[in-house]
Amino acid sequence: MSSPRAAVDAQAAALAEGLRVGCFRPPSVPDGISRLRITASAGVPEADWGRAVETLARLVKEHQ
Repeated sequence: MSSPRAAVDAQAAALAEGLRVGCFRPPSVPDGISRLRITASAGVPEADWGRAVETLARLVKEHQ
């Protein structure tokens, strides 16, 4: 993500769409870098995984 604010905003938008993702911001990562953390399990149905991937890809683009 382009900034800590963008990462937090994307995390909140994901939660609003039913996806819980983590968020790493400085000082956990170097300045100028923020990340979303995604954890999946083998028990996630394929359709749910596909929806999650599409949603996260869209949110990352929207919050850059």
